[in-house]
Amino acid sequence: NKEKKYRGAVASRDISHGDTVLLIPREYIISAGAVTTGTALDGIPATANKLLRKVAHILMKDSRYSHDILALSVLWHRLVGQENTTKFSTYVRSMPDSVTGLPRYFNDYERSLLEGTVALRRADERDEGILHHY
Repeated sequence: NKEKKYRGAVASRDISHGDTVLLIPREYIISAGAVTTGTALDGIPATANKLLRKVAHILMKDSRYSHDILALSVLWHRLVGQENTTKFSTYVRSMPDSVTGLPRYFNDYERSLLEGTVALRRADERDEGILHHY
């Protein structure tokens, strides 16, 4: 039985409107743009780094491919991070192995409970976009 893993934060004091709760420096954010410039590829071997940057530059011509760019960089950090530390390997290792709780993964009964809601309509639109994209 695999132990459930949860992530969260607990405030040690009251948080007021406008308080900064979490600040992530820009250089520690994985984005499609950071892949094209190479800042999200620190620690990736030079040959793979160069190839990923080239692919990212090509894919960036169409914004629909930005998720593909991110997926490629995350996969590389996961792969390389098994043996060597990369800038994002610890973060990537903290990601869940599977995703649940999204309408895309609901069975027919669970989807029927959402019938007529905006959530189901948006999920269906997103699925149609993915099918069209690929």
